[in-house]
Amino acid sequence: MHISSYKNRKNLLNLRFIVFIIFVRVTLKLAFVKKLFLLDGMALIYRAYFALNKTPRITSNGLNTGAIMGFTNTLLEILKNQKPSHLAVVFDTEAPTARHIEFESYKAHREKMPEDLSASIPYIFKLITGFNIPIITKDGYEADDIIGTLAKKAEKKGFTVYCMTPDKDFGQLVSEISLSTNLPVWVMVLKYKG
Repeated sequence: MHISSYKNRKNLLNLRFIVFIIFVRVTLKLAFVKKLFLLDGMALIYRAYFALNKTPRITSNGLNTGAIMGFTNTLLEILKNQKPSHLAVVFDTEAPTARHIEFESYKAHREKMPEDLSASIPYIFKLITGFNIPIITKDGYEADDIIGTLAKKAEKKGFTVYCMTPDKDFGQLVSEISLSTNLPVWVMVLKYKG
């Protein structure tokens, strides 16, 4: 074998090895990305229900499955396209919060939940449980309060946090707005920079 071809092969092998090492490092880095999605459960359920309410999907037993289907589609899209390392769905409880106690009229103007939507909620809870996704609730606190608290704590621990809620008040928590993600407009992205 000629010496120059030996050197070329050796250089090619070294280059391949370097490319392989870079590939492994990038792959490992991507595998350990701390990406937390916190979903406002009721907001997603209401959104799904009203988005599909004009053409409801009714079972033979009369159950409107629009909210179930819409919520499931959103959840599957997050899992498939965003590949979170961590995910939780947060809900309000029926217990009053400090706001309800201090201000009797707090959320008093809200309409009662439609009965067919209410009937689908236990199925959505079973679905979330079936995916082995934590459901987070705390008496005396609204889902938004819990999401905000968890988001800031996780952000400080190096997570990139995605808060899926239509609540515009979450804008005050945003540390960095990421427009490069393929997410709905109402997803807030928090990245710790400290």
